[in-house]
Amino acid sequence: MKSLIEWVQGTVGLSPEMQVKIFTSFIIVLVLWLLHFLIIRIVWRRTEDVRIRYSWQKTFGYIAVILGIFLVGRLWFKGFQSIAT
Repeated sequence: MKSLIEWVQGTVGLSPEMQVKIFTSFIIVLVLWLLHFLIIRIVWRRTEDVRIRYSWQKTFGYIAVILGIFLVGRLWFKGFQSIAT
């Protein structure tokens, strides 16, 4: 892993701290996307009503985006932590 970090730093010029932030941001987005996918899939299996499906899809989509903004923003910006409170 250390050699990969050094290779990226030498090739692209990104510091190890920046690489960790990018990787962590990618993981946060991936986890939220998978969670969204799984919840919507469960809702689609358990209900036939199109309105309920649409409502769940939109509501959880908004929640995932807002949560993603807070988590990634907290990672990248120091003063972003106080916004949540």
